[in-house]
Amino acid sequence: STRRRYWARALVGYPAFAAAKPNDAHFAVAALEEAGVVSQVITQNVDGLHEAAGSRKVIPLHGRGYRVQCMSCGAESCRGEYHSTLAARNPNYAGVIGSARDG
Repeated sequence: STRRRYWARALVGYPAFAAAKPNDAHFAVAALEEAGVVSQVITQNVDGLHEAAGSRKVIPLHGRGYRVQCMSCGAESCRGEYHSTLAARNPNYAGVIGSARDG
């Protein structure tokens, strides 16, 4: 039940997560890495925005939110693909998603 609740909430929140873009701070850290001032980035964020901004040596302490792994068989896949599968398997949830985002 805990996993179902997590993925139900993720179905609502993932579009915003996936649409996030790096900000000036992400680009500044990438520039510092490129200049040799920063040798590696350690982050607790799972959004991949440091990589999207150009940082190459990133250690994500809590993993990466754009990859998912099956708890039964260990198979990994793109979270966007998994999200699409969840949405397709739960077509009646679309109305809930819209209302949850609005408030």
